[in-house]
Amino acid sequence: MHPSSPGFAAIDALVALVILSTTIAFTLSALDTARRDATMTAETPTAAILLRDRMEQPSFETGLTLGRTEGFDWRAEVRPVGRASDVLKSCARSVELRSLATGRRYAASTAVPCPRPGATR
Repeated sequence: MHPSSPGFAAIDALVALVILSTTIAFTLSALDTARRDATMTAETPTAAILLRDRMEQPSFETGLTLGRTEGFDWRAEVRPVGRASDVLKSCARSVELRSLATGRRYAASTAVPCPRPGATR
């Protein structure tokens, strides 16, 4: 078989096509990863601000609060910890955000004095 035969040219073309398609697939995958990383990098400061805001909001009662704001679903919970006989109860406050764009979760928690019964908003 001579290098100029039609069968040889067809195999060369198929090999070149496989190499080209593999290169395109890897390039598209890298671009998608870069886009996802850029989205997460851009949303992190917003998530930090929202977490801080939700953690600093005064609690007038224990329980669970849900909401959606600025591209995030959030949940805030205040629950008592310790024994019921404790005079000064401590509560655990936790906040969790979930990005609507990426599904990434952000969370923070702390201990706070429990809200007094009968406190008004």
